[in-house]
Amino acid sequence: MKYEGYYTDSELPIKPGTKVRLKKGTMLNSMHPSKDGPYECGRTMTIEIDHVLNGISKPAYMLLYERNRHGADSPLLGNIDWDEVGRTYHENTAESYKKMFPVQNPRVVWAGAGGYWVEADINEVEIID
Repeated sequence: MKYEGYYTDSELPIKPGTKVRLKKGTMLNSMHPSKDGPYECGRTMTIEIDHVLNGISKPAYMLLYERNRHGADSPLLGNIDWDEVGRTYHENTAESYKKMFPVQNPRVVWAGAGGYWVEADINEVEIID
């Protein structure tokens, strides 16, 4: 199963303390000051998860507001299908108002070099525990 957007803790397969394998080439983000933006994992490694970020989903009206405020290419908005968002917004029904669009996938987080947090997309890790 591919996890896209927001999920509750109980819906996710990975919990704090789970051991996972990261393959070489997995895209990572770190809080370490020497890392500037996303980078590739240099080797296959096993890590223990400290915590999980549950992902982000937003309704159409909020996405359109943020697109107008920040621009459609803003990294805050991820890869959004703007045609579908616009159609949903203009349906103007209770169901369309409640429909959520995935913005960011859930992410797993662990302490890396120097104790700085490192994170990876939950879909890019393999559970070994």
